[in-house]
Amino acid sequence: MVDARFVRWLLGVLSLSVLLFSGGCGGASLQPWKPPTARDTRDDPARVRPGFGSSELAFWWPLSAAEADALRALGPARAGDARALASLAIMASGDRRDPGSYGAMLASIDKFVADLKPTFDAQADDSHRGYELYRAMHRAFFKSEGSALDHYDFNQSRVSRIFDTTRYNCISSAMLFTVLARAFNMPVRGVAVPTHAFAQLTLADGKVLEIETTSGTGFDHVHDERFYREGAAQWSSSRGLAPVTFEQYQKRKVLEPYQLMALGMLNQAGLEKGEAQARLTEAAAFVDPANAQAERFRLQLYVNEADVLSQRGQARTIVRMFERLNPVLAEATHMWAADPAAMRLVAWAYFYQADALAVVGRGDEAVAIARGTLGWLNPVWEDQAALRENFMGILMDRMLALMEQKRFEQAAAAMNEHIAACRQSDICPQNLEAVYLNWSADHHNAGNWHGSRDALRACIAQLPSSKACDDSLKDLESRHRF
Repeated sequence: MVDARFVRWLLGVLSLSVLLFSGGCGGASLQPWKPPTARDTRDDPARVRPGFGSSELAFWWPLSAAEADALRALGPARAGDARALASLAIMASGDRRDPGSYGAMLASIDKFVADLKPTFDAQADDSHRGYELYRAMHRAFFKSEGSALDHYDFNQSRVSRIFDTTRYNCISSAMLFTVLARAFNMPVRGVAVPTHAFAQLTLADGKVLEIETTSGTGFDHVHDERFYREGAAQWSSSRGLAPVTFEQYQKRKVLEPYQLMALGMLNQAGLEKGEAQARLTEAAAFVDPANAQAERFRLQLYVNEADVLSQRGQARTIVRMFERLNPVLAEATHMWAADPAAMRLVAWAYFYQADALAVVGRGDEAVAIARGTLGWLNPVWEDQAALRENFMGILMDRMLALMEQKRFEQAAAAMNEHIAACRQSDICPQNLEAVYLNWSADHHNAGNWHGSRDALRACIAQLPSSKACDDSLKDLESRHRF
């Protein structure tokens, strides 16, 4: 995060020059004020972040063609389409990104479904059909028989690796089973508990069968209080998992198939670094924007990226990034208004966007964002004061730019909506005071004593504690007859 802008503006009554007083851990100094546009390095987003930013998908990190197609099919995936879900599962693996790899794995799934269909259709009910599917998956993809865990691999969370290694863990096997069940139009969902995932089928009579996909005997596995009291510890330790309690099971999350794919993305992101981690994290929230953890991680990524670009002076790239991501911020603001952690990150994202817009000369847009966000900053955030000061800085930059153009009335009005916040700021009162003093000086230099007095009176009305405006008014009234 960046710190608040510790700035203070000081002007002489008869002068139109602007001085900047900046203070921080390195001390304080006076220097000429420069408009935000002076920081524009005219960076080229296409060179700074080549391949980043899909305006169609509101996605920032680069996607391969196959990954973009997988995200475009999110509607069918949410409706339970097996092929769309399979593409998301492959994307969640993070390692096979080309269309050829996607095609080969999808073809393997299609062949499995076609081969199993006669046996599947011959079963008497969904319970038997689900069992045949479950056993066939273990034979065909895991090359396992019975209850052995010889191909189980605690670290093998990629669905893509199942096809060439036959190894799997709980999340990768649950994702694959979910895809296969949907290929047979079975009502399947994922289940998540701390450190573990499995699947469940809902039968026509409403009975729910839970399936531990890591075990050859896990079909219709009973998760009751007795199991967690007597067998859970051994069952978990044999798979390298921390034991799950019955209380944790009771608080389990039941996930729609597409949400399970998003969980797989988020899980794999935790094992990756750099661009792969960022892409999978962003994809997880894209697929399941109702996942609070994924959404917070995605927003944090955007804030971190904006901060890196800001430190490098690459404002135009920041502007381009948020032009792509404005739909994400709007959706997050609507969905997570009651989540302080998410909204804090949204606020930081809006600050970086506003600051970058000011730098590239789009000051009116920057001011609109600052005014809008100032209205809902949460006073309990530990960095609320820094955020408020930064947004006030956006307004002050605009105010001083108007003052430089001698548009004093508009400059003074720039703080009208947030005068209370301005009075509480360490820096804003001095900046606003400078506007009124220069406005008065402008009238004074033109021989308009009444205009000069009115500007000083307006200053005192807005800033009752302004000694500079009060002293200037007394001096003016002592030297001129009104």
